[in-house]
This record gives sequence, C-alpha cells and structure tokens, in this order.
Amino acid sequence: MFQLERAFHLSFEERPGYLYAHVAAEKITPGDALEYWREIGQKCSATHSDRLLLVRDVPYMMKDVDLRTTTSGYLKMV
Repeated sequence: MFQLERAFHLSFEERPGYLYAHVAAEKITPGDALEYWREIGQKCSATHSDRLLLVRDVPYMMKDVDLRTTTSGYLKMV
C-alpha cells in the first residue's frame, strides 16, 4: 500500500512523571501542526500523562493568521 511521507517527524518517550515529545520538520503548515498536536493528545491520553515536555525542532514560525487557525483547530479537538 502507498503511504504518503509526512512533513514532520514526531517521537515520544515516557519519562517519570511526564511525557516527552519531539517534533522535527523543515517547515510546518497549519494542517501539519494540527496533525502532530492530535497525535500528542492521543499519546497523552493513552499513557495517562497530564504533563508534557514538547521540544519543537522547527526552524520556521507560522504567520499570525496561521497560528490563530491552528490554535482554534486545536481547541476544537480538546
């Protein structure tokens, strides 16, 4: 089956007392950001983690309008 390559790499480590997440990408779109936040939320839920340390290794900042869109989309998920 054909699988699309993702624009980001996301990894997790369960550490004592919190979940560690690392996201890396050259560039992030609002859709990519929503996708990795969805996955982070699912992992927090699956591991019963209520504390998160996210390392964002993305040398690109979205425009303000895209940040608002992403934040709004994330808030609809939770």
